[in-house]
Amino acid sequence: MIVRFSNDMDRPIFLIGGAASAAVFLIFGLAIFPSDSRAAALLFDLAGKLGSFPFTVQGLMWLVFFMALSDALFIYLSVTKDQAELGAGYLPEQKTKMISSETAKAIYSAISNRPPTASAIRFLIIKTLDQFFVSKSLSRANDVFDNSVRLLYDRSDLQFSFIRYAAWLLPTIGFIGTVIGISLALVVAAEPPMEMSSVSMRDWMGALTGELGFAFDTTLLALAQSALVVFIQSYVQAKAERVLVDSEEYCLDNLINKLLDPN
Repeated sequence: MIVRFSNDMDRPIFLIGGAASAAVFLIFGLAIFPSDSRAAALLFDLAGKLGSFPFTVQGLMWLVFFMALSDALFIYLSVTKDQAELGAGYLPEQKTKMISSETAKAIYSAISNRPPTASAIRFLIIKTLDQFFVSKSLSRANDVFDNSVRLLYDRSDLQFSFIRYAAWLLPTIGFIGTVIGISLALVVAAEPPMEMSSVSMRDWMGALTGELGFAFDTTLLALAQSALVVFIQSYVQAKAERVLVDSEEYCLDNLINKLLDPN
């Protein structure tokens, strides 16, 4: 009997959906904001300070942002399904009902006949009973249960690798945009107008501040996106850890503490 801990085959579909959402969002921005507006410069760089829209620094940041949100949604839905398994009644929950070897075999068979799914409850029960049947030892079964719990926590933590990377990557991209913007501003600053008239000075200062504005816009947007990604990651991760704690407690109360020594 193999219990799938997570359906990672579905994950690329969510990431592709995130990329598609970013494309729709960029098209929506192109339709809503005039290319010379302040919001367009901050959110999308429609003026094309660096690259052609949507292939700009901001466009890349929106791509990473929406892919991170899609990955968080995938994990959240997986955790929600896992949480629903807590009410499936796999184990006898009466405090006075103990679990004999025959009852354990019936529980194992009932779980084996269900369709494979991502479930911490099933994973813990199957791994514990596998060892219990093989070794006929409560202490060995308890050791396997403890190791299985640690494995679930490690797997849960690994699920957030991409989101953590995105939370780091967004400010990095924003800072790269800032460095590029400052470099472009220095190029403009190095070429002041030959005639110091009010019109030429105004145009020169406008070009200079425009490049500086782009430089700080990328970092501002990146920090805002990163803060939102970290908030969502914290929320989903807390939910995932609560489900694991509840699953561990459920198995402790209704399996580990109720198994009868076959000897």
